[in-house]
Amino acid sequence: MSTRLDLCPRDSGFDTPGVKALFALLDASGERWTFGFDPEQLGDYLAQHGLRLSADLGAADYRRLIMGERSRGLVGYEFYRVAVAEVAEAEAAGGV
Repeated sequence: MSTRLDLCPRDSGFDTPGVKALFALLDASGERWTFGFDPEQLGDYLAQHGLRLSADLGAADYRRLIMGERSRGLVGYEFYRVAVAEVAEAEAAGGV
């Protein structure tokens, strides 16, 4: 399992709560956010590396899954996602 980011919001025009404050913090520290995945291309990218995408959850989805009713009304960095992938060969070999 890995957390990941959608396309780099700075370059894609993605606007979500907290992103402007995050960019200000990154700029002040000399960091540059330069990488993210297009959700529609993640499965193909993983397949090229011998992995199979088994789940891809947005921030609201994983908050609801982990926190249940306590997540109601919470808003965070909506560009974060959780991706779960499995080794494709292990699946084909019966889950070795």
